[in-house]
Amino acid sequence: MTAPTRQQQAATLDKDWATNPRWKGIQRGYSADDVVRLRGSLQIEHTLAKRGAEKLWPRWMPFQRGLVAQSLSRVAACCWRVGAVMQGS
Repeated sequence: MTAPTRQQQAATLDKDWATNPRWKGIQRGYSADDVVRLRGSLQIEHTLAKRGAEKLWPRWMPFQRGLVAQSLSRVAACCWRVGAVMQGS
């Protein structure tokens, strides 16, 4: 697999800036070409962290859903209690 050219990297970055809501409203005094040009030639990849995250994420999701459901039920119970107290006073 060959690395993308600088032009391809700049085009990808331009597209991300234009379509990703994370970057909405951001004004830059530089172009995607400037960013790619100043990156350097060595692309750093954190292989172990990436592989660990890829293994952990599918296992974490069911646990996270359970935590969210549990939290929501506690919030609902708390709101119910507050409502009951407010009606009684």
